[in-house]
Amino acid sequence: MRNTDEYTKARVRSHPMQCWNCKRFAPKLIEELNSEKPNEKYIGNLEVVGKPVATEFNGKMYWRYKVWTGEYKMNFGHFCMQKCATSWANKQVWNIKKRTNKGDPVDGNHKFEQLKEMRNKLSNHFNRH
Repeated sequence: MRNTDEYTKARVRSHPMQCWNCKRFAPKLIEELNSEKPNEKYIGNLEVVGKPVATEFNGKMYWRYKVWTGEYKMNFGHFCMQKCATSWANKQVWNIKKRTNKGDPVDGNHKFEQLKEMRNKLSNHFNRH
């Protein structure tokens, strides 16, 4: 089995990228930050997305923030969904098969026909000499 983790893992980039199949843009990478002290507000350089959520614990208020890291994340390598990756791969295989006029590589009849053709070429070659 091949080690394909490097090809299929999520890609994080500082610029927007598009899915190779459906051309959707990668979503922003959002992280969740929780305040460590009661009533501590977020003071940082990341962009806060949405409204902060207040949670009460032991009579004290804690805040939860969603912040954009400034990066974009494509979840399946160069694709937004597994469906897009599979669809794109199948299209590539189909195009290769159309260009080369080859049948299904698992098809036993196709292999048998190729072997017969090679045998005939070899026998013709040796019968001439």
